[in-house]
Amino acid sequence: MRIHTSFALALGAAVLVVVSVGGAVFVKPAVAKESDETVRMGLTLTSDALPAMVALDKGFFKEEGLNPVVTEYPYGGVSLRNLLDGQVDLAMVAETPLVIERFKRTDFSVVANISSTYQSRRIVGLTGKGIHSLADLKGKRIGVLKNTSAHYFLSALLLENNITLSDVDLIFINDDESPAALKEGRVDAIAAFEPFPSMVIAQWPAGALWVTDGDRRIRTSFSYVLKDVYVNAHPETVRKILLATGKAIGWMASHREETIALGAKRMHMSPQIMGQIYARYNFQISLDEVYLLGMNQQASWYLDTLSVSNKPIRPDYVDMINPKPLEAAYPKSVNYVH
Repeated sequence: MRIHTSFALALGAAVLVVVSVGGAVFVKPAVAKESDETVRMGLTLTSDALPAMVALDKGFFKEEGLNPVVTEYPYGGVSLRNLLDGQVDLAMVAETPLVIERFKRTDFSVVANISSTYQSRRIVGLTGKGIHSLADLKGKRIGVLKNTSAHYFLSALLLENNITLSDVDLIFINDDESPAALKEGRVDAIAAFEPFPSMVIAQWPAGALWVTDGDRRIRTSFSYVLKDVYVNAHPETVRKILLATGKAIGWMASHREETIALGAKRMHMSPQIMGQIYARYNFQISLDEVYLLGMNQQASWYLDTLSVSNKPIRPDYVDMINPKPLEAAYPKSVNYVH
């Protein structure tokens, strides 16, 4: 299997909480409005979705006149499936499920990214199984959630060490199974997205684990995704969703400890672990060129994983992004050629 390796490089420090959103700094929340417009939101319970959690808990959606009806999901791929099935109006998901789904259908769009990170996808291996480096993963059993950002991250790092996926024993598990899979000896290592790596690390004694710390060339972004028919029918609603999320990000910048406590409660973990995870993210509402580069890289990876001779045509991922709602809410946050 061949994976393209010209990953987009990070242009700054990965540990950053952005104070401004689209050039504006939020100091005081707007006066509350009557909530009268129901929006069915698929909330992913990973740290990538913290801005949405804050907007829900602090009432920013309600201030914009929205009544959020929330369905919680353990990871973004499930949220995306339920969006496409018509069970929610808004999904929250990282690039990889979107990249793959775009080969199948074109009736959905990304309207904004709400967070990005170079450090939240991690590989954790048992030193007792002889794992002390990426090279030691060859021949080992590695648990990973299939067709996710963690799956792509694992593939890319293995390739850099001249290890293909056929050189390891991939065991497809759900991310929330990761701690138990290691404890029970079903796998020798896991590749997962936060909060699960940090939860695993907290359960093992010092020296028992070898852990990667992300990779500054591989950025993961987390997106708001809606079906095109919904965006076209409710442009003002989508703009309000983005305005509320922007307020949440501004609030987070000056309420770090409260944000950590809020996220810990929502995701059922200790504030200490949540604080460690929080430092790994850049929370900013945006659409940029690096996002497009990353999706094209992942499309190349996905095509390389297919064993069929007649491979599908790569989608144009520019067409998967609808910048109009974000341009209406925060025009300075749209920074890509379109």
